[in-house]
Parts: sequence; structure tokens; C-alpha cells
Amino acid sequence: MTAPLARLDQLSATSALGVTLPDSGECVFGPCQGQRLAPIPVSVDAEGQIHLAVE
Repeated sequence: MTAPLARLDQLSATSALGVTLPDSGECVFGPCQGQRLAPIPVSVDAEGQIHLAVE
């Protein structure tokens, strides 16, 4: 199995050969095809850094 070329509208996990759509978390290529990533809450600070959100 060969992973497709990287695109700006997809996330690619080269070690797992999976390609995921960032808006939905849907895996569209690879062994995870048809599954979804679990969402996690994040926050973005004033400098643009991304942090896990504290519940």
C-alpha cells in the first residue's frame, strides 16, 4: 500500500499510512479507512500556540 501525496486539506500519518480529513476526523485512506479520530478539546493562546484545553 502506498500513501497518497500530502495535501493541505488532509492530515497524513506516515507511520500508519493513514490519511484523515481534519474537519471531520474521517480516515479516507489506509488501515483506518472508514473510522474517525476522537476529538479532543484545545485552546489557542494569543501567540497562536495550541494547548490541550483544561476541563
